[in-house]
Amino acid sequence: MLSDQQLKSEYLRLVVPFVQELQRITVPETKAKKVRGLVDKIIEKKRGERHHRIDFGNEYKRFYTGLLGEAAMEEHFGVDIIDWAVGCSSDFNSADLRSQGMDIGIKTVESGKFPIVHKQVSRPELINIKVDDETVVFCGYAPKSVLINYQNDEFILSKMLRARNTKSAFYGFEKLILATEIPDLGSLSRIYDENDRR
Repeated sequence: MLSDQQLKSEYLRLVVPFVQELQRITVPETKAKKVRGLVDKIIEKKRGERHHRIDFGNEYKRFYTGLLGEAAMEEHFGVDIIDWAVGCSSDFNSADLRSQGMDIGIKTVESGKFPIVHKQVSRPELINIKVDDETVVFCGYAPKSVLINYQNDEFILSKMLRARNTKSAFYGFEKLILATEIPDLGSLSRIYDENDRR
């Protein structure tokens, strides 16, 4: 396992040079407040789910970070993405951009940390970094092949998560592709999904 200093050094080497000049997206306070309300409702609903009963205290931060990233993508692309319904986790294990007809997820991570992705990658992801409670940096589109080829378990902070061996930390920020419009994502998905199937 890497020390905190080693992790910081790797983050400065593998992430910072590729994101420092990217656009910061500010989520309006009214939407951020609505997201906070949704997070409270989600946590209340999930208290009865077994895998959430063992996730001591990190839920609010994790859910808020993820939903803030979705809200930022709504601002960036000018489309509705967030599903404001509250239900069982198993009902929501699908692509974040399914409402736009795309099998693409949105992965948002706090600044200073590497995004956690499934080792068995099922879909491409939009990668974001949360700067503060209303600001996100959109880093780009990660095709499935990039998500698969740029994983490192040593960059996972949680020993429990690392021990499960189902997820890894993504570090391929230099391979991300910028997209400014929803049709760009559709094109990228078609091009890279076709290549990934070969």
